[in-house]
Amino acid sequence: MRKMATSSPVYGICDLRHISQRSVVWCPECNEGLCGDCKEYHSLSKLSRNDIVISVSDYEKLPSDVLQISQACNNHNEQFQMYCKKHDRPCCRRCISETHNSCKEIFPIDDIIQNVKTSSAFEEIEQTLIEVAEHHIKITQNRETNLKSIKGQKEKIQKEILQVRLSINSHLDLIQDNLIQKLNEVEEKECLEIRNLLKSLRKKKNEIKELKSNMDSIRLYASDLQAFLAKKLMNEFTTESSKEIQKLVSGSSLKEAYLFLKVDKGLEGFSTNFQRFGDVFANNKPSIIDIVQRKNVQAQLEAPKLYIRSIDGIKLTLKQTFRTNGGIKGCVILSGGKIAITCWSTDIVSIFNKVGLPELIVTIKLGKLFDATYNPDDNTIAVSSQCRIRGHIHIICMAKRKITKTISFDYPIGGIVYRDGYFVFCAGSQGINIRDASMTTVVTSSISSNAYITSFANYIYYTDFETRSVTCCDLQGKSKWTFKEESILPQPLCVTVDNEGQVYVVDNKVGNVVVISPDGHRYRQLLSTKDGITNPWALSYDRSTDRLLFVNWMDNAYLYTVTK
Repeated sequence: MRKMATSSPVYGICDLRHISQRSVVWCPECNEGLCGDCKEYHSLSKLSRNDIVISVSDYEKLPSDVLQISQACNNHNEQFQMYCKKHDRPCCRRCISETHNSCKEIFPIDDIIQNVKTSSAFEEIEQTLIEVAEHHIKITQNRETNLKSIKGQKEKIQKEILQVRLSINSHLDLIQDNLIQKLNEVEEKECLEIRNLLKSLRKKKNEIKELKSNMDSIRLYASDLQAFLAKKLMNEFTTESSKEIQKLVSGSSLKEAYLFLKVDKGLEGFSTNFQRFGDVFANNKPSIIDIVQRKNVQAQLEAPKLYIRSIDGIKLTLKQTFRTNGGIKGCVILSGGKIAITCWSTDIVSIFNKVGLPELIVTIKLGKLFDATYNPDDNTIAVSSQCRIRGHIHIICMAKRKITKTISFDYPIGGIVYRDGYFVFCAGSQGINIRDASMTTVVTSSISSNAYITSFANYIYYTDFETRSVTCCDLQGKSKWTFKEESILPQPLCVTVDNEGQVYVVDNKVGNVVVISPDGHRYRQLLSTKDGITNPWALSYDRSTDRLLFVNWMDNAYLYTVTK
């Protein structure tokens, strides 16, 4: 609402008397400003002595929209006396007789406005304004987060484009090297044949030269008998030489050798067929903002959250099965279709490639391995481990294929999740902690040593094996909802969440995978023992590809695609 100008009004008696006297008070009942003299007369008059006046400075604090509200009937210039509920408007005496004579619910205006400033409706409006301001802050934070995520996605796509380019360059370099090697081999083969022929020809040339020289000596110095016998030998030599020449001419030795290049048809059309690396699109999906409206001021109805995706449409399709060695407590989906599995029994972290074959095994002998989380920014896996009174977080660098850092604590570490540059993890009796540059405790109450955790948007989701519950809280630890249904989740273990706030939980006792709605009110069983679940324990959701991975304690791991 707009504020009025700060100039003091001149109204009422002084105005009618054409006296420019500055008003010092304002009477809301008379709707007039009063100077000092008029104020005294006003307080003594029988009609106005009970009116409560306010200072002009307080009156000027009212918004201009409020000041423009007329307290008298504009049509008849009379004070409002009644209120028509049917038309929801105040009425003067003449309004009632002229336009509201058939209205049944007409009440004295004084009864309607009595105690209006302290009414519950005023309090409701005030509280709603506070909540609207809070909602604006949440929406603003959500949009700013979206801007940040778009920037991160852009940088990720740029890296992917560069990687594609480097892969193409590397492949082209390889096939170019192979072709040049082939060129060298063909050139060497052809040149070797010609060199061998030239060597033979040079030898024959020397022999002919020597024979010509000998003929001159024979003519001058040999006897006739010697000349006759030598002639026979020379004749044989020349005959043989002529035959060799004829053989060369008729054979392939004197064919002109030349090199040529035949470019592969696929490569010939490369520049024509491939005009772009791919394409970039922008898509939209519903945003989950935890906005719960108060009761509507007029309808007194509770408004629902802005968005709650139905869990009824979720469908899982089995895409791949991985064979494990058993004793599995943690798993996580990595980039490039790989997965990592932590084994409590053997103290190893197994990395499987996208076709399900073991690619890397890392042994960790410091505590029993529990959970794992993936940091795509630096391509590392964080693995939690625990013993009776100690806990550790081990950082495995995928590029170096080894552990590069270990962080130790004076308490066991359970479930762990990476988000926005820091770790959130379950710490047993220490509750839930955030580890960034410092240590912050989010949830102070003790939780189970078998508690798991995940995070999405501004929320943390964690299970508690002992209380048989799944809890959602904000990043300050304030609980939003707790799901507890022992018939469906008597022993909840690993928990994960998709990109719409739908929470997936695995239960070890019943043997199932359950999805819980973002508001925590509804649930649905997605997998059971008939789907191969024998003793389920670990669970992981990849939000970039909508894939769900769950692992049994003793045998297989299963990878599903999720459609909604």
